[in-house]
Amino acid sequence: MQTILLEGALLMVILTNIIKGTFQVNSIKKRPHDIVVINHDTGTGLFYKNTSKDMNFGNNFTDVLADIKYENTDVNIFNINTTSEEEANQLLKDRKIDAIVIIPHDFSKAMMAMINDTADTEITSTVGNMVMDGNTRGLSQISAGKGLPQAVNTTATVIIKGDTGYINFGMTQGILVGVLEQYKDNVNAEVKKEVLNYFGVTDKSQFYQKRS
Repeated sequence: MQTILLEGALLMVILTNIIKGTFQVNSIKKRPHDIVVINHDTGTGLFYKNTSKDMNFGNNFTDVLADIKYENTDVNIFNINTTSEEEANQLLKDRKIDAIVIIPHDFSKAMMAMINDTADTEITSTVGNMVMDGNTRGLSQISAGKGLPQAVNTTATVIIKGDTGYINFGMTQGILVGVLEQYKDNVNAEVKKEVLNYFGVTDKSQFYQKRS
């Protein structure tokens, strides 16, 4: 029986596109914000085409923070300092950095749970729409739940640590929260796009246009 094996190809596309993605950040003063990223993420294993690959969304998110720039400029949003957590706390105390970002050990597992949930929902919706439109070719051979691990209730909180009395922390914290939310939104958008690509659907609105 054919199964929908999305994880491997899906994640490769997601990680590539997210790192190149556009992050909308509004700021009057376009300067790099000095931060330290402490990544405790242990990653997660990915099995695809009889091979295994280690995936670490914590590393990917750190790369995003290091690479993103203010829109229409060459100015990096963040300047990431590499140091120990102990030294980072001292730098924070001395106000030599604006914030510390602490990525928890289960960040990758939480991201995979989110991806699985989004993919399952999108697969169910797409298959349902195809059936309603009478486009059932090949669907009898597909088992939508087989290719995706069961989603589990995994949550992981990224901690943004700083001096609440320091104005630079307030500004940096706001930008970091926005970038993290956009990162998750972009991942979900890529999941939905790749599910539609799998079924050969270029635009989901085509389902509703046929019925109007």
